[in-house]
Amino acid sequence: MKPIPLREDALGDVGDVGEERFQLIARASNDVIWDWNIQTGVCWQSQSIRHFGYSQATEPGERPWLDHAHPGHFQRVLKAIEEVLAGQGQYWSDEYPFLCQDGLIADVFNRACVVRNAEGRAIRMVGAMMDVTGRKQAREKIEGQGADQKRLEAQFLRAQRLESIGAQASRIAHDLNNVFSPILMAVPLLMEQAGDPSSRKILADMESSAERGAGIVKQFLTLARGATRERTVLQPNELIREMVQILGETFPKSIQIKTCCDPALCDIEGDAMELHQVLLNLCVNAQDAMPTGGALTLSSHNVTLKEPVSCAGLSGLSGPSGQYVQIQVADTGVGMSEELQKKIFQPYFTTKDPGVGTGLGLSTTVRILQNHSALLGLESAPGSGATFSVYFPAKLPDPQADAAAAPHAPSTGKHELVLLVDDEAEICEMCKLILESFDYRVLTAENGAEALSLMERHKDEIAAVIIDIMMPVMDGASAIRAMRWSAPRLKIIATSGLSEREQTAALGDVVPDIFLQKPYSADQLVAALASLLR
Repeated sequence: MKPIPLREDALGDVGDVGEERFQLIARASNDVIWDWNIQTGVCWQSQSIRHFGYSQATEPGERPWLDHAHPGHFQRVLKAIEEVLAGQGQYWSDEYPFLCQDGLIADVFNRACVVRNAEGRAIRMVGAMMDVTGRKQAREKIEGQGADQKRLEAQFLRAQRLESIGAQASRIAHDLNNVFSPILMAVPLLMEQAGDPSSRKILADMESSAERGAGIVKQFLTLARGATRERTVLQPNELIREMVQILGETFPKSIQIKTCCDPALCDIEGDAMELHQVLLNLCVNAQDAMPTGGALTLSSHNVTLKEPVSCAGLSGLSGPSGQYVQIQVADTGVGMSEELQKKIFQPYFTTKDPGVGTGLGLSTTVRILQNHSALLGLESAPGSGATFSVYFPAKLPDPQADAAAAPHAPSTGKHELVLLVDDEAEICEMCKLILESFDYRVLTAENGAEALSLMERHKDEIAAVIIDIMMPVMDGASAIRAMRWSAPRLKIIATSGLSEREQTAALGDVVPDIFLQKPYSADQLVAALASLLR
């Protein structure tokens, strides 16, 4: 490599090449000691240069310590040297990749002292070049470990933030349930006063929205705090109706959504949130199979299976014969070969481009169905679309249980005095209005301390207490404990918007007669009180 000359204004007068003592020191060092006469271009270097595969001898104008710098760094290193020589600087140092004779690249640290004449012009540079390849690799390893440590710290901080969100989940849920409670209690009262069908329809929509909001709060608690998931009796047609509404808002207009549901469909038992996920996964799978549009049909039927359904490539879902509810998701898409049908339920298997699909949708669906003792069938052929059939065990009606669970008109009171304790004024006012309409007398308090004061004055009259757990000044658990000490036989209904686990933690050793989960309806409130005073 030909040397690139420095600027003329950087050159100085010729100085001494070096003394014998200097050369003895150079021989004893593992570093490449070099001495460069700037004006003549003569460069002397120690024998340690052989470490990089080069000869100790140099041609006039050759500067191995500089000229063999990696081409990608050469101009940067040269510019830094020129600036030092042209200015008044005395020292230069840099770290850069160095090309060895055998083509390998070493990392070197080079530092030098600039010798100037009386006029301040640079006449000589004396330096030492050290091989720091191993040191750099060690440093990079340490820095890499440091980067890993930083990533772990970032993940830890993120986990802490999520934990903080989870810690606030109960407070948020409690506040939101306090918002929904007055709405759910007020709607039945307003319906009694509403005469025209349009007003009753508006009120019914309000009630449905409040119930849906309360359900979202419960899902939020489940995700944030790991609350216990509940299996409830569900009507599949309602799940389909809600799913169709979601698909209509999110799927492309090129896909026509149809339904064909049996109005006399049996109920099933399961987790609503998980079954929503099953339907959504199957519908998204159908959408992907119709890139240019088509028809998506959701249907439901009561069926009797004499033997378990078989599904290609899947043996994990099986069950006894009997009565089932069949939900089908059918598309008019590209269809699947038998070979593909054997693979689609495998975790991480996807036909989408890298980065587009996770391959977990159908495998997640299978896991959920297994937990619900459900069956799965699949019919498909290339060019003929696909139909997924899910079979849930039907929950057949029990005449005796239905008779016991048949709704009864709420019992009216007998002018009993009820102490209502809640820090939410709207809930207090609405509960008071409802209870008074059922012939109860009501005292209200906004915290536990005020409730104890009223209790002391009306201890012989109060028939029951309805008290919230979370309140300022004195919480519900402390107030209940004090009330029970004063009146051991006092009937108490505790209420809260907390999750079941947090309710238990908040109450501690206090055991109320009835626990009423917020948000509750007017019928639930009156029924709970009536059963307590019966």
